[in-house]
Amino acid sequence: MSTLLDRQFEFNLWANIEIINLCASLNADQLAVEIPGVYGRIQPTIAHLVHGEGNFLRDLGGDALWPDEVDWDNLTLDQLCEMAQQSGTALREIAGAVAPDSRREFIEEDDQYVFPAWTVINQAINHGIEHRTQLRLLLTQLGVPHPGQSVWGFAESIGALQIRRVSQKEHSSTDLEDSQ
Repeated sequence: MSTLLDRQFEFNLWANIEIINLCASLNADQLAVEIPGVYGRIQPTIAHLVHGEGNFLRDLGGDALWPDEVDWDNLTLDQLCEMAQQSGTALREIAGAVAPDSRREFIEEDDQYVFPAWTVINQAINHGIEHRTQLRLLLTQLGVPHPGQSVWGFAESIGALQIRRVSQKEHSSTDLEDSQ
């Protein structure tokens, strides 16, 4: 049985794969476009998103998925899609196993960071949303149709959203029941 947190990370993975696959269909000129207000060009943005997921996994106590010396600037979108699949799956697995208030830490240069695990889990989700939104903004500027990547779209893609046409009479009686 999936938990709410499982579904959140399943959505995150689905949205990452959807946007990476769409971007992989773009030509070299489109991939080179930069606009103010976003992280950068498409490949570096996706590389940053995937690299970040690997870091979040590490911060939650998971194993490194790839070596430190990966040349992120030269990975293809197909390679990044495969890595996103790995990191998204690993994050889903570890997120549910970590106690939300358990303490995590890492040292960067001369600074030690200590924080509860829930901050990493929230950051992993928000980081993905932020950069996918930037990618959709780039795609909009290019005139490339793209998926909205809503939770409703995800629910529909996994068969969890049911839509049925209702008559005006059914709709009116539902409205009355809801207001009582």
